[in-house]
Amino acid sequence: MIYTMSVSGLYVADDVDGHLNVVTAVVWVLTGTDGTYTATTTGTDNIGPAHLENFVPYEDLTEELVLTWIPNYGTALSPFFTRYMQYQAGIWADILEQKGATIALAPTLPWS
Repeated sequence: MIYTMSVSGLYVADDVDGHLNVVTAVVWVLTGTDGTYTATTTGTDNIGPAHLENFVPYEDLTEELVLTWIPNYGTALSPFFTRYMQYQAGIWADILEQKGATIALAPTLPWS
């Protein structure tokens, strides 16, 4: 499986302490593919004011930079990393279903 993260939208405050068009939240899309089948999930993460220390005007933002603002995206032991792994698992399950698998709760546990 190959997973990619992209930005599909930005929430913006018009003025924050003299900075114009300040990003306050990132709307992202996580896509997974096995080469044949593809599944996606989306989410929104509020971001703190830390990016104001090295403020970049809205018109100069890049997707790569904005992705770094998602709290601890891809960093092990961070809250988002745990959610990210859950999102990947959901995408994997979606792809299994696209391939024809039926996913259901097992009626018994193997050690019961």
